[in-house]
Amino acid sequence: MSTFKAATLSITVCALVFAGCGENDPDAITGNYYPVGVGDYWEYIETYADGAPHETLRHEVNGTETIDFGGELGERTVFVIDNTPDITSTKSRTYYLEDDGDKVTRVSQTVYDTDGNLTKTQDYDPGALRFDRTRITKGETWEESYTRYTYDEGGNETGSLLFQYTFTITELHEEVIVPAGTFDCITITRERSPPLSYEMKTYYYASGVGKVKEISEQSSSGNKMEELNTYSVGGLD
Repeated sequence: MSTFKAATLSITVCALVFAGCGENDPDAITGNYYPVGVGDYWEYIETYADGAPHETLRHEVNGTETIDFGGELGERTVFVIDNTPDITSTKSRTYYLEDDGDKVTRVSQTVYDTDGNLTKTQDYDPGALRFDRTRITKGETWEESYTRYTYDEGGNETGSLLFQYTFTITELHEEVIVPAGTFDCITITRERSPPLSYEMKTYYYASGVGKVKEISEQSSSGNKMEELNTYSVGGLD
């Protein structure tokens, strides 16, 4: 083989390797930062800035259902996720999460008292964004909004409220250390718009794992933090 052909082949191979890895482009990242499947679970240690006792929250995907939520939401196929705290005085919830391949949104939740009795249902129209897989560029910012409708245990509407948020991708590779380990995370902030009370949340997501950490700053209910303690996604611990 001629020296020219050998050099050309070498350059071509190197170009393919780097293009596949994205090592030369810090803004080129791949992976599923919000995986969700039946049987997956995540446990978080939640701590409060005011010194209140910490608790462990377990989110477990128990199945999928096709449900007619009525109104503008209509019929949706959703993942059913139980959110169970380890402190008996705290309410438990069931989330209904829709994943269309690009966006993961919460479309409804049911809230229960300590005896397991339904206390209220909340629907989110058109859905409360949890993660947008099409938006993973550092510095990207965008607006999201939804209306939350609340119903009592008998199904009677008790109120509605419009929520508006600004999302920003602040980092693509941030090292985050939590009890579950050390993770390379994408960092997203979510700021609530007036006239509602101030709220800023910072989320840290790892590819193939999901949410690793969440920091909440809230003027109405105080500051708190969730850190991933243990998890199982796709059958892998």
